[in-house]
Amino acid sequence: MLLVFLDHALHSTRRRAESGHPGFAKMWADGYERMNRRSKTWLIDHARDLVDSDGGRPW
Repeated sequence: MLLVFLDHALHSTRRRAESGHPGFAKMWADGYERMNRRSKTWLIDHARDLVDSDGGRPW
């Protein structure tokens, strides 16, 4: 679910940045794409550690 969110956020932020929205343009220029991809990679790499043995719930 978080991976889908990150994919959507990446595309949405890029679209808004390219349309000229000042806040999103700054986020994009400040490296949002790189941060988003790092977050996605981290989640994939640590997925097993984030899920416990009680039905797969992380809490």
